[in-house]
Amino acid sequence: MAVPLLASSLNESKLDGATSAVTTALEYARLKAMSNGRNFQVVFDTTNEDLTVEEYQYDHLSQLQNPSQTQLQGDWVDFASSYGNAPDPLDPDSLNDYIVSFKTEQAYLGTDLLSASFGGSDTITFDTVGTPSAGGTAVVQLGGLQRTITVNATTGQVSTS
Repeated sequence: MAVPLLASSLNESKLDGATSAVTTALEYARLKAMSNGRNFQVVFDTTNEDLTVEEYQYDHLSQLQNPSQTQLQGDWVDFASSYGNAPDPLDPDSLNDYIVSFKTEQAYLGTDLLSASFGGSDTITFDTVGTPSAGGTAVVQLGGLQRTITVNATTGQVSTS
């Protein structure tokens, strides 16, 4: 009887770790958006079982070097902008991106990123005051156990259940 109890305990621990990874990515994106003064987003990919933290990037220099790609909007220039992968906060000096893979990272193997929906999208963006583009949930699962991570639409606060 001790073996099933141990397996159940290990599954709960692994699921708690996966839940923490999702929660940490969401909170990191929110705090970085506020501290850096630019939007950050978390992109969930339930097919590939991963999430990626991305930061808003400006490409002013290449726009100035290639003025044909720059659009004039009245009296101001509309520079191209996009999102790029944010660096891994655990190893900021490396070239590693902030990606959490439930398929390949040993700590999360067997855990499924079951769903993610934020206003109908699999991406949630935090603006410079920490407000999310929409509230919503992400669900992680291992065996018969599930955890739901919720982002409050008004405050951006992250909670789990």
